[in-house]
Amino acid sequence: MLIAMVSGGFVAVTGYLWLGLKFLSKSWFNLDLVWALSLVVVGVFGIYSAYYGH
Repeated sequence: MLIAMVSGGFVAVTGYLWLGLKFLSKSWFNLDLVWALSLVVVGVFGIYSAYYGH
């Protein structure tokens, strides 16, 4: 868990220093769509697991 937090922080700081906030504000994507698709994928996997016994 600690390694994941440190590596995530490293990626965030590196991205901030290399690209800056201006890049993030220009290239922002729709997180609502990503969130909705992830819920659909997890739901389909859950239904599949319930029916086929995984």
